[in-house]
Amino acid sequence: MDEGRDRLAADDWRGGELMSDDAEFVSFGRRVSDLADMNPADTAFVFAPEHGPEISVTRVVLDRASNRAARILASHGIDETSMLAVCLPNSVEHVVATLAGWKLGACVLPLRADLPEWERDRVLAVAEPTLALTSWDTDVCPVIRPGSLEGSDVDDTRLPDRVPEPARAIATSGSTGTPKIIVVAERGEALPLLGNNESAAYTGQRAGQVQLVPAPLYHTNGFLITHSALFQGSRSSSWNGSKRLVPSISSSAIA
Repeated sequence: MDEGRDRLAADDWRGGELMSDDAEFVSFGRRVSDLADMNPADTAFVFAPEHGPEISVTRVVLDRASNRAARILASHGIDETSMLAVCLPNSVEHVVATLAGWKLGACVLPLRADLPEWERDRVLAVAEPTLALTSWDTDVCPVIRPGSLEGSDVDDTRLPDRVPEPARAIATSGSTGTPKIIVVAERGEALPLLGNNESAAYTGQRAGQVQLVPAPLYHTNGFLITHSALFQGSRSSSWNGSKRLVPSISSSAIA
């Protein structure tokens, strides 16, 4: 492709959708649903577990799964005033739960699933999440167990559109060793074509490209790049394990 046509592909198109000059930001949740409506059978996410076959998730399946998960989370008190801690290893459920939280307008805090007990309770005590999706046994905050967001009899239609503000938080010990939660002062909105706007532009993401993101989903880079790829209209994937290569996928996070 010559430079002029490449610029057209990068600047004017997103997965077959023509980019207009009046494109507006939309919520993360709406972006996922819009892409599912436009290209329901397209692959959105591929998870390559350390053991077993890869799991490919289409855009419509991802959208409906996150709609169901959002309604289940709402029944546990998650709304636009909430913080949802996602304490899972790289998995499809991690992405579904994150999108579900955003569809409800919540702030999402990804945490390492293998934090030692003394550290995880200190982090949770500082974060004070409304709910934690985790297999941990803790009295610090309410928890919901992995696998609890998969109710097949739950309504999977679109939810009321909400923009999370803020959309995400990051846990860090900084240089002191004391847990801290950094709440990122950003609205949970995506700009069509640029996905997660600045992060997509910074990483050079384009619609339809194949991208490997060698980072776990609890890490800032892995979390941001994986989800901005989803909003961009690319395929996204997660890799759990250090001994497998992931072929021809868009955004992959290594646990």
